[in-house]
Amino acid sequence: MKLIFASLLAITPAALLAQVSNAEFSNSNNGRMINLNAFSNSIPRITDRYSKVESGSAFYKDAYAKADIELPNNKLVKDQMIKLDLVTNEVIYLNEKQQEMIVVMPVRKINLTDPETGKPETLLHGSILPTEDRILMESWFLEVPTGNATLYRHLYKRLEETKPFDGTAPLLNITTRETMYTIEDGKLIQYKKSKNKK
Repeated sequence: MKLIFASLLAITPAALLAQVSNAEFSNSNNGRMINLNAFSNSIPRITDRYSKVESGSAFYKDAYAKADIELPNNKLVKDQMIKLDLVTNEVIYLNEKQQEMIVVMPVRKINLTDPETGKPETLLHGSILPTEDRILMESWFLEVPTGNATLYRHLYKRLEETKPFDGTAPLLNITTRETMYTIEDGKLIQYKKSKNKK
């Protein structure tokens, strides 16, 4: 199996960059509401990117979920409908025309409501956790509070190609690996063995 790059995961050219309307922001330090262009220069999502995938899902949740998105400088974008692509680690949202767009600005944290259970969840970008591992720094973690400490579930998905023995067209699958981490002595370390699933 090999990781697929090129056509399926190609980033849309800069010529497709598009301005979208203002979104409601708050400053998380004092709650003051201000008008900013939240996702200026967002990129339209390639909607058929995973159309040939045989099994697995690229997304944290397949359905859109309402979320508050924390950007740098303590800016909070409230009540956005988003999906999180864990193959590309992109945050996807619906603009006012219900078009799927990719957030270009760095996202630090996502507080969302699970569309199935209604429970709140917090996802952290690896860049704000104490690690120097490149893969971890570019990935997303689900915050898992426990009685004694907070654990972090690393959410890692990969698009893989399998070539059948009969010479027919290669099969594309998305595999998921979830690994639990914790923070000890100021460093992110693995908590227990990985759990692999399709």
